[in-house]
Amino acid sequence: MKISQITLENFKSYRDHQVVKFSIDQDKFITVIEGQMGHGKSNLLNAFYWCLFDQYWDSDKHELQTSPDPNTVFLFNKGVLKERSSEGEHVDILVEIEFFDDDSNKYLVKRTQSGTYKSKGGWNFQRLSQLLLDRRSSLDGTNKSFEGELAVAEIENLFPTSLSNYFLFRGENRTELVQLQGKTKFQDALDELSKVAVFKRSVRHLEAVRDDLRRELAEEADDELKTQIQEALSSKSDAQKVLSDFQEALKGLENIELQKKEEYEKYRDLIKKNFEVLELKNKIEKEEGEIKRLGSQLDILHEERRKLITKKWGGLLLKDVTTKINQRYQQAVNSGIYPPDIKITLIDKILHDLRCICGRDIEKESQEFELINRLKEVGSFDHLMGAIEALMGDVNRVDNLLNQYPQDIKAQSEREQSIRSEMQERSTRIEGWKKKIGDTSETLKELQDKQDAAKTEQEKTTDKIKQTKNLITEKYNEIDKLEGELEDCQKKLEQNKLPSIKANLADKALKEIRKLKRLYEKTIYEDLEKYTQEHWDILVYDKLNYDKIKLNSEDNYFEVYDTDGNPTRSIMNTGHSILLVLSFISALTRLAKETWKEEYPLVMDAPTSEIGDSAIQSALSGFTKVFNQVIVILKDGSVPNELPKSLQNKVGKRYWIEMDKNRQHSIVEPKELVYA
Repeated sequence: MKISQITLENFKSYRDHQVVKFSIDQDKFITVIEGQMGHGKSNLLNAFYWCLFDQYWDSDKHELQTSPDPNTVFLFNKGVLKERSSEGEHVDILVEIEFFDDDSNKYLVKRTQSGTYKSKGGWNFQRLSQLLLDRRSSLDGTNKSFEGELAVAEIENLFPTSLSNYFLFRGENRTELVQLQGKTKFQDALDELSKVAVFKRSVRHLEAVRDDLRRELAEEADDELKTQIQEALSSKSDAQKVLSDFQEALKGLENIELQKKEEYEKYRDLIKKNFEVLELKNKIEKEEGEIKRLGSQLDILHEERRKLITKKWGGLLLKDVTTKINQRYQQAVNSGIYPPDIKITLIDKILHDLRCICGRDIEKESQEFELINRLKEVGSFDHLMGAIEALMGDVNRVDNLLNQYPQDIKAQSEREQSIRSEMQERSTRIEGWKKKIGDTSETLKELQDKQDAAKTEQEKTTDKIKQTKNLITEKYNEIDKLEGELEDCQKKLEQNKLPSIKANLADKALKEIRKLKRLYEKTIYEDLEKYTQEHWDILVYDKLNYDKIKLNSEDNYFEVYDTDGNPTRSIMNTGHSILLVLSFISALTRLAKETWKEEYPLVMDAPTSEIGDSAIQSALSGFTKVFNQVIVILKDGSVPNELPKSLQNKVGKRYWIEMDKNRQHSIVEPKELVYA
């Protein structure tokens, strides 16, 4: 299968009707979609889950919900709901996926759900979504439509639900996948991809046919043998029912064991986080102290700026006065009679002639006349001349102050901006640390108690599992014993009669199909282990000390051994764990392709979220060698604007997700393909 496009409208953050086309070119089979945190990347993956499987991944609760209720889960775009909150308004959400199967038949899966606004009760949503599937034949172009359960069954044939966790990859789900937790899920997925399920169904069918033939044989036997056969068949049937109950109980216990193991690991991580929180809180306290100190510095700079501005305005007010004083002074100097030998007679002459030594006329009733008249009361004029010279010095200093002012203000602004930037950087660090801290309402003791309780329950469940497995073994032995009795009875009957011939043929066929099933399963597991190892070698940038990958087929668990043969899976870093998951998933898809010529596309959200920057490009380049069609959703900055040459002729389309916060709408825009 290859997914050609997805259409979204009013689903989560995707408000307006928009179509995103994916590359289905045989060579350029990678589509890269990038976006910042909170811009709608995970919502896009959820659109695939919802449309194909009526599922929704709730990242807050860390659970995959089936038939999500829009009254408790925000499936509808919040912006459009707010805008249309009027009596009788109607809103539909739509996700439509177009894809082609390996025979080039075209499919269109369309899932919708609607809501109506009531002024008294608010929004009233349809509880269940509506599903429609259209198929167009590549041979004659005819169309066939499927609705409801028929559409579900048809999609199940194309995209089995058991595979949803594998070809719809969530980076946060790596732990469950890499540990192959949920043995039933893993076994179902492997059975589906490898077609082991075909052998299992054949075994069950032949067992039922053989027992029916034995019942026919009993009718031709004497009373004693007939009774013996009927009792053995009845006992075997009862034993098989009990065995089935034990096997179901075992699955339940294994799920509980897994749940308790996850709880134990969860509380272990929370305890570790609790210590990290204390360290982060100390860092936050220190950073907040630094921000406070920088704030005080900023206040001081604000005050200095205020004083500078005051000086500026004062200088501007004095500018006219100093300019006039300087002009008068220069006029006096240029007249050639300044500085004169000032005497009382000169003052008398000025007052008599009403004319200043600078040539300016003075009116008798003016302020100037009064000031000059007072000079007669002053004995010596040396100090007056000194005052004049000092005044001219002040005039020059005011001019210099005004000329220097722009540079002072610029330097002041740069210091203030530097402090603001440092405060912002520290605040950003604090916000990041606070997000890491999250909810720390539980004390260390409470976490330790819960961890101990989970460990105790896990150990109890493990004991019950052992007991149940022993009961299953006993029941298998009982069934084998009854089988032996039935075979002995069968031998006592005439072998040349048709019922005996049929029963013998059915018995031989059953033994052969069982043998073939065991051989096939062995081959499948060997291939899965082999392919996972090969893809691991391709995807991993630096293998460090990790060397060989082994699959325990009984426990459904991958172990990774170092070069000395020691198990290292439990201490493997997060980046390598993700690459192990991707190696395993790509091995599954390769298995399906090589065994049954079926190709599965992969839609991956944050597959490289915790891989080091130096390893991301190597991993992406590896995708081109181990996957079929890939739609990879990455956080901003995971790959450079200029793609590495190793991806050239492999990436067919590249998009950028932008968020219009005012309209609460994610916009997927094409991005030019540029290579380094």
